[in-house]
Amino acid sequence: MRLAGSFKTEREARRFAAVLFARGIESFVEPTEPEGAEVWVLDEDRQPDAARLLQRYLASPDAPEFAVAQQEAEALLRSQEREESGRRFAQFDVARTHRWGTGWVTGVLIGISVVLSLFSRLGEDRGMLAPLMISNYHGDGSGVMYHLPTLRKNGGVVSREAVLEGDGPLPEVRQGEVWRLVTPIFVHFGFLHLLFNMMMLRNLGGVIEAKFGPVYFTGLMVFLAVGSNLAQLAWSTPNFGGMSGVDYGLFGFLWIRGKCDRFATWSVTRGTVQMMLAWFFLCVLNIFPGVANAAHAGGLGLGMLWGWVSARHSTPD
Repeated sequence: MRLAGSFKTEREARRFAAVLFARGIESFVEPTEPEGAEVWVLDEDRQPDAARLLQRYLASPDAPEFAVAQQEAEALLRSQEREESGRRFAQFDVARTHRWGTGWVTGVLIGISVVLSLFSRLGEDRGMLAPLMISNYHGDGSGVMYHLPTLRKNGGVVSREAVLEGDGPLPEVRQGEVWRLVTPIFVHFGFLHLLFNMMMLRNLGGVIEAKFGPVYFTGLMVFLAVGSNLAQLAWSTPNFGGMSGVDYGLFGFLWIRGKCDRFATWSVTRGTVQMMLAWFFLCVLNIFPGVANAAHAGGLGLGMLWGWVSARHSTPD
């Protein structure tokens, strides 16, 4: 940054700054005592150009070229303001996203969740869901893995008996059933659990899939599913399910990407942020018991991380 020139009044300094702006030279005006001002050039490599312009300007400030330059600068500023307002045209509200539609990946995820809920009687048929849970075994800290009680279609219950010793967590995954790291997101226990999670997935996922495409959205979904499921497993037993951890991850991604990406074409409304965080902390305080809080926290943190990292490498659309 280099000083381009000093002026007796701030008005004169801003007029010359406009001339620089019209010539593609970025600068800023700094008022000085008592009534003067200085013009500083941001790019030092453009200092010689600014110096030559200053000499001509001081020699004849009313010359036609400078009058035209000021008009050009005003037109450029108006154009930038329109571009900036257009770039931020989408104030994303989780309750009002119908304009984005529902992408096919989002639709498939909702379809799988709904069909599975219907066939499992909203999570009551644990025997059917057993192959989709992250694991059917849980350790007690002594190195012994116990089989979780599993409700069968005929009403019977598999007893809680030791079946593995010293085999470590996630025995099915280590034996090749890697889908279990993802599939708990499709398991829902009750109608409201399913309804609210699908509403959030439709709204949040619809925006991301529309803006970034189905492949990008699928990668983000798998990342959030695995991360939030592992976070919940580390905190509790494997007997959990639901899309809410992924939903919080999608929210975290949109929130941070919109704030940190200078090319973003949306921003999440303050009301949406307040609502999502309020619900998060109400669940943490156990006002609504039985919620997978670790999945919420893991998904939110991972979504925010993905949003921040991707914003640093973003490019204009």
